[in-house]
Amino acid sequence: MSIEDIKTYADLCIKGDSTIRERYEIILRQKELAILQLQKATDTVDYLERKSNYYLNIIEGVISDSSNPAKWPLKYELNEVWDIIKQVKTK
Repeated sequence: MSIEDIKTYADLCIKGDSTIRERYEIILRQKELAILQLQKATDTVDYLERKSNYYLNIIEGVISDSSNPAKWPLKYELNEVWDIIKQVKTK
């Protein structure tokens, strides 16, 4: 909750019971934001879990490292890539 939102909420509290519905709505909005943040954090943890397992499998020799571009076979020679770039620039 931003400082401004906290100030608004505190002001509403001071005004008393007539602001209960407004405070309730503020809390509901904060709850929705927290749920979204939690989902993003969960997605990040899931990604990091998959990535750490990937690297552990490399370390343990289960798989080879296919994420390192330096180990990828070259599909084109450098001259071919340069020719493609020049063609794209002239279009």
